[in-house]
Amino acid sequence: MAFGIIVSFFTVMMEIKWLFFCYIGWLMWATLQKRIPIMPFVLSILFLFYFLNTIPVQKSNQMNSVERGLYSGKIIGAVNNIENRIEFIFEDEETKEKRLVQLFLENQTPFPTRHDIVRGAKCKINAASVVIDEATNPGQFNYQRYLAQKQIETVLRPLSIDDVYCTGKSIMSHFDSLRHVILERIFNTYRSETAAWLSALIFGNDSFIEKETVELFRRWNLAHVLAISGLHVGIVISILYMTFVKTGFLTKEKTETFFVVFLPIYAIIAGGDPSVWRASMMACFIFICLKFNIKLPIMDVVSFVFIAFVFLEPEMMHHIGFQFSFLVTFGLILSKQWLRQDVPFPFQILNISFIAQMMIVPLQLSYFYQFNPLSILINVIYVPYFSLFVIPSMFLLLFMFPIPFIHRFFDVIFHHIHSFMLTSLGRIDIIFNVSWTGGEFPSYFPVVYYGLLLIFMHFIEQEKRKQAFQVGAGLTLFLMLMFTRPYISPYGTVTMLDIGQGDALVIELPFRKGVILYDAGATFSFGEAKPSERVFQQIIKPFLNFKGIQQIDALILSHEDIDHVGSVDYIVEDFTVNQIIMSAYYQLDMRQQKKWNEQGTVLKRVKVNDKIIIGNHAFTVLSPIKEAGNDNDNSLVLYTLFANKSWLFTGDIGKGIERQIMRRYPNLQVDVIKIAHHGSNTSTDHQFIQQLQPSYALISAGRNNRYGHPTPEVITTLEENGINIYRTDVQGAVIYRYYKTGYFDTFLRK
Repeated sequence: MAFGIIVSFFTVMMEIKWLFFCYIGWLMWATLQKRIPIMPFVLSILFLFYFLNTIPVQKSNQMNSVERGLYSGKIIGAVNNIENRIEFIFEDEETKEKRLVQLFLENQTPFPTRHDIVRGAKCKINAASVVIDEATNPGQFNYQRYLAQKQIETVLRPLSIDDVYCTGKSIMSHFDSLRHVILERIFNTYRSETAAWLSALIFGNDSFIEKETVELFRRWNLAHVLAISGLHVGIVISILYMTFVKTGFLTKEKTETFFVVFLPIYAIIAGGDPSVWRASMMACFIFICLKFNIKLPIMDVVSFVFIAFVFLEPEMMHHIGFQFSFLVTFGLILSKQWLRQDVPFPFQILNISFIAQMMIVPLQLSYFYQFNPLSILINVIYVPYFSLFVIPSMFLLLFMFPIPFIHRFFDVIFHHIHSFMLTSLGRIDIIFNVSWTGGEFPSYFPVVYYGLLLIFMHFIEQEKRKQAFQVGAGLTLFLMLMFTRPYISPYGTVTMLDIGQGDALVIELPFRKGVILYDAGATFSFGEAKPSERVFQQIIKPFLNFKGIQQIDALILSHEDIDHVGSVDYIVEDFTVNQIIMSAYYQLDMRQQKKWNEQGTVLKRVKVNDKIIIGNHAFTVLSPIKEAGNDNDNSLVLYTLFANKSWLFTGDIGKGIERQIMRRYPNLQVDVIKIAHHGSNTSTDHQFIQQLQPSYALISAGRNNRYGHPTPEVITTLEENGINIYRTDVQGAVIYRYYKTGYFDTFLRK
């Protein structure tokens, strides 16, 4: 049955329905051969048939669909305070549809200023109903799908808190209020860093921990220690059990009854994260079995709790914390025979870390595309540190905060020790960060991986070291093969990313001989008067990770506009960029140049007719011929070949520069042209298109942009010349794949 649940993770997460049928076939064979009892067979089939129906079906993309109105219904679930907004799930009174309400609070405290907005309240909300756009780029987080997995189709956005009127509450809201009051007291008592860890490790709210720390823990596969897990619940049980039983406050039987009542309440106060619910319900199940003298294997306890969760709340299956929590638990239980071997304590910790890390590798790669093999050793240090020091310290600080002076003493001690450990991890990250970025993995990967892992662990438990070494070597070879796929692939790609009103093209040469970016735009942050990191964090970086790209051989900048180069600083900081190429007339800020040089990036300027050679692939500079007097006309125009098609990259040049290029290169013709200036009528002259005679035109523009790009004049010019048009504002990212020949594809297939 446990194997069936593990299979279900990937049946649903990756929608591999053929895996489901393979599993059913295996079950039938195993049952006929009397390899498994009939009950797990029946339960597994019922579970899988039930869960296959919970895979969310995405509706067709509806861009910028907004409808304002008055909505009546009830708040279900907790009200969450996230940075500058309040979020809660709202069930419509008439349709019973779930809607996510997002109430943005400008320059206000993150805590609610209205105590009537609570779980169970009946509300009338005057808000815009927004249908969330689906992801339009490979690797981009699909927020629409994420909401669909929670059975949420639309988002309600009130203009202000006065647009929300609520009355009443549920019993559960009292627990939310208690949680809020305790958190507020904690933040008023301890320094902000200590309070942030208390909030995360006791109450399940990690939003106050610095983003850099969260990212650091994720890189080293330590993100699980930031969430409340079975370890936390075990410590709670141990402390209270020892207190009640050893002091004679309660009998052993009454203590077990107390935990059956208390643990669900703690799970609610702790934020209701799937991992804490899993641990709490498992403990409750065990206490109930003890009370009624029911003997069940621990694997059956975990499996029944798992199935109960999925039947009661199917969408929880898509929660990453739920998946990680149960998968690690299954792995540890299946390996209990090996873990019970009589070995020194450090080796026991190493074994546990090994099992935990190996169990989540497919999930880690599926969600983050990265895996750090040294994380197994780091977990050996930091998991015991959190287990033996941090988590007990959190409970100690929680109980000490009402006592004056004493809590400050413990706060100082914890702060100094914890700061040292975090600083040490940061230094380790700088020196030893050898993360493997594998990009998107094929659907068969988890099947082969877990098959080899199960065989490996079988030989380990049987102490057949030679066979275990051989299978382990095979597993390692298989992982290395998966990570080196781009370097043995003869295919190349050109991807025009959909970053809105801006340009960003990623070129991957065959056999990963070179990765080139032509422009990397960003949106403008009016509040800080500088490029926003939104495009980089939400589109460019996820795409590069999705493709398994860690190093960029060349970043070619067409001209200075933010919508073309605004993400460059973020890319240089997060990725290895060998060189940045720009025209001789690019006006570069010296501070920016110094920053790039400090990162080890070489700056190279080119002029007309120069050849840019990257991985034996040549780009020819056609413009600027001379200083044009403005940024757009100084754009770096490049000509190149991909397979059997010639390409022209044009930046934001205007019609005057197009005529210069026509006069200088009267025989120039291309198959593919990247239309200049996002389809503005200042470019794409009719005569220019007639001379080039392209078959394909690529336009990068934002949806419903205020400039009206691409303009009707440009579209008419292209259509009159029989040119195939690809637009990011309509089709999302545009991908050209080539080997001996090439073809175009789009991320959004209409």
